[in-house]
Amino acid sequence: LGADSRAEPVVADGLVLVADERERLTALDGATGAVLWRIEPGLVDALAAADGSAAALLDSGRVVGLDLASGVERFDIGLPGLARGLRVEAGVVVALTDERAAGLDAASGLERWRAEGGAALAGEGAMVAVVRSGTVQLIDLVDGAVIAERPITEGAVGASRSALAIGSALVLLDTDGLLQRWELR
Repeated sequence: LGADSRAEPVVADGLVLVADERERLTALDGATGAVLWRIEPGLVDALAAADGSAAALLDSGRVVGLDLASGVERFDIGLPGLARGLRVEAGVVVALTDERAAGLDAASGLERWRAEGGAALAGEGAMVAVVRSGTVQLIDLVDGAVIAERPITEGAVGASRSALAIGSALVLLDTDGLLQRWELR
């Protein structure tokens, strides 16, 4: 691709999405490796895609929504703060900055819900976990309703922002390099 990759590559609907240091986002055919489309949205911190929709969260906090097959831009919305995490599921783009979490309609970019920002975002199925200093909230992906809230060790999430949802549990890599697990339900 001619440059170092920037964000974790994403595989969805037979495509591989790759962002690079030259501010490009490229879609490759997963079977042949052929370039299908390429855009230049800016420096991408996170990528997500599912069900024909893709999104890129830029380091500036901008969220760019795309048609996955064509790369055609559906929306470009700015969120305050620094990029932290991104998910696409069930027609919703969930973007997290350190100042705001937002659930956006994947087709139009219209805001479905808004919440306080956080340090890390993880999710599985119809829920996302927003990790903040001292708490983790389990949020319904579609309407933003808080399903559960649990206290966590203050400062549990390090600069790596590593969080993973596994079933009803959240696993974090803490600032000391140790794995911590919390049951969310």
